[in-house]
Amino acid sequence: MMWDRVKTNPTLYKTALTEDEGDSFRWHTHANQPHSSQVFCVSLFGALRNLCKRDSIVQQILGAAKLTSEERDWTASLEYEDESLLSEFGGSQPTSIDALLKSKNSLFCIEAKFLRDAKAGFGKCSQPKSVNGVSKCAGFFGPGSDMGTQTNAWCRLEAWDGRRSPRTYWTLGRAYFRDSVYARQSEGETCPFNRPHFQLMRNFLFSASLAQREKKSQFGVIVVAPSKFANSLESQITDFRNNVLQPSFGQLIQLVQYEQIVEILMGADASDSTELGVFLAERLNSLIH
Repeated sequence: MMWDRVKTNPTLYKTALTEDEGDSFRWHTHANQPHSSQVFCVSLFGALRNLCKRDSIVQQILGAAKLTSEERDWTASLEYEDESLLSEFGGSQPTSIDALLKSKNSLFCIEAKFLRDAKAGFGKCSQPKSVNGVSKCAGFFGPGSDMGTQTNAWCRLEAWDGRRSPRTYWTLGRAYFRDSVYARQSEGETCPFNRPHFQLMRNFLFSASLAQREKKSQFGVIVVAPSKFANSLESQITDFRNNVLQPSFGQLIQLVQYEQIVEILMGADASDSTELGVFLAERLNSLIH
């Protein structure tokens, strides 16, 4: 069982998960490794659920992300998925939110990066990727780009492909994305999501769509990562804001450094928060710095 290997991982905090949670959790392939991004995220946000000053700490994390909220009674869900939000039925992995923070009127999706994934940056669309010399997409947004099923769809993700349902990314994005994102392209041009924008786009639309469904008045995406990789990730986020999101939504995606969260935990004046902060700081120093 994967859980038997993961629970001995020195990066897993002791109170992050119950035995039942860990046993039923969908672990990543390398979750038994100390550098696992998933396990570091679980250690923080899993343990956060039980801290005596949880609400104050969440509010301070939001403040560090320039996403202020005075709400209380926050919950944290790990590896949150809902295929219906973006019509991600069938096919490959649907959008999975590393951690979801929710209160009565607000929700924030957490995208966690740690070591290898922080170095790699945000993921881009896999459709143009060549597999055995064959690509399913020509890499541009427009008629003729679908090389897999040969439809006339401007994006092949909007068409059926076997069991994979048409994704609603482009349709939902109309309310949030710049008009330039929808400009017709031809061969030789690059689709707006054939770059790191793709992962950010999915997280943003997931957050917006879930907030709309649950009638939340506030939503956003918070990227958490070690300070060592903050500049490169922030550059990609800025590019997403400036080239994809309408200006009025740009502030809804922000980056917070793990070191900032450690400082918040250490300053909470509570033994359980301090203990978690010390643990996370040691892991950061051992694995990143």
